[in-house]
Amino acid sequence: TVLVAAVLVAAVLVAAVLVAAVFVAAVFVAAVLVAAVLVAAVLVAAVLVAAVLVAAVLVAAVLVAAVLVAAVLVAAVLVAAVLVAAVLVAAVLVAAVLVAAVLVAAVLVASVLLAAVLVAAVLVAAVLVAAVLVAAVLVAAVLVAAVLVAVVLVSAVLVAVVLVSAVLVAAVLVAAVLVAAVLVAAVLVAAVLVAAVLVAAVLVAVVLVTAVLVVAVLVAAVLVAAVLVAA
Repeated sequence: TVLVAAVLVAAVLVAAVLVAAVFVAAVFVAAVLVAAVLVAAVLVAAVLVAAVLVAAVLVAAVLVAAVLVAAVLVAAVLVAAVLVAAVLVAAVLVAAVLVAAVLVAAVLVASVLLAAVLVAAVLVAAVLVAAVLVAAVLVAAVLVAAVLVAVVLVSAVLVAVVLVSAVLVAAVLVAAVLVAAVLVAAVLVAAVLVAAVLVAAVLVAVVLVTAVLVVAVLVAAVLVAAVLVAA
């Protein structure tokens, strides 16, 4: 009878130990799986943030290139305007020299041919025609200068619009990066909290299993003592 009771008590203790071991192993396996899922979530969030940052850098590079191209175009327009203005000034100067030469020649011819009224009339007509041509050249130069000024103003407005758009896009990108950083921080905090809860659950389970084992050992000791006393 004592041996049978001892065997039964030992079997109960072994069964309790096996059940406790299986429970602890299941708890640890669940904790490992949850930790793996949390690590995967953190890695995915990090990859998403890196992708957002790379996209922001690419967009910023494209905007900088657009601004540089706009600046080069404006510089080219300004250089062309300066060259055209220089050509117009040279043309006006050449016209003025030609008019002065015509006037000098007219004066000389008039002084030589005082008696030739018809020739003087022809010279006066030529001078008038030259004056009209010079006036037309000056008017054309003024119109071309006005067109160039209008082109420069339009280019300046376009560059200002491009710069304002670049600033707005940069602000949107910064806001997106900040939101992504806040989301990643929230995910990390949630992961830490979940890990803390899992650690606490594992500790509680270990404490409970230890308590169960202690109680089982005590019960087994009491049973053994009772059997021995009965024997």
